[in-house]
Amino acid sequence: MPAAARAAPCHLAAGACMLKFVRFPACRAATFPAKDMTFNALTALSPLDGRYAAKVESLRIHFSEYGLIRNRVRVEIEWLKKLASAHEISECPAFSDFTLVELNALITDFSVADAEAIKAIEARTNHDVKAMEYWLKDRLAGNAEVMRVSEFIHFGCTSEDINNVSHALMLK
Repeated sequence: MPAAARAAPCHLAAGACMLKFVRFPACRAATFPAKDMTFNALTALSPLDGRYAAKVESLRIHFSEYGLIRNRVRVEIEWLKKLASAHEISECPAFSDFTLVELNALITDFSVADAEAIKAIEARTNHDVKAMEYWLKDRLAGNAEVMRVSEFIHFGCTSEDINNVSHALMLK
């Protein structure tokens, strides 16, 4: 290895690290006013949304905000079903087959419109998981079985519990 390469502090060839000697003035948002920021490959937040969007399209359902919200709904519903199936919790009796079908349909039929409805509630509550809880109660308002135990939605959970499991499901 040439001596110049060994002497470079970042282990790159000498000269490749010349930026460390450049002084950049302090930047403020006003220094670089937004021009035309219409969405395109160059204005995307990352190359994944920009130039690689077509290559990662199939991942969008899993790793988008929609995917996260969908998994939150799944976690909350599965938790409620688990509580209802626990004989030790008499205040939350087992659900009928009809209710289980309805709960499962909320998971399998979850749509972008559903996620948008949750985001609209979040705009009022300023809390993502609480907005999803309210949405679930609204969507299930016609089911008397669920309404009798609606306070068990999110029971014993923190938002972090829901988010941790939801993020893990994104990777599964």
